[in-house]
Amino acid sequence: MYVWLLFQVSKVFLYFFRGYAGKKLEENLQCEIFQTILDEAKEAFSPDIVFELPSNTVDDMESNIDKIVGWIEMYKQKRCTMET
Repeated sequence: MYVWLLFQVSKVFLYFFRGYAGKKLEENLQCEIFQTILDEAKEAFSPDIVFELPSNTVDDMESNIDKIVGWIEMYKQKRCTMET
């Protein structure tokens, strides 16, 4: 079972906090504006296993962790049920 997680951050974060500038910043902004990575993932894989997770704030990140832990627990339970 595969799951693709796409963590997205705002353009401001890329510039100010990651220190991206010049060509690197331009490439990242272009990809985000056109949703290139998300669209490619949805085209290459089943849309039910591609998840877009905003990661702009600490609250976003904590929420993402809770979601991922929940998905792992559901997978483990489903797997245990299938094995018995």
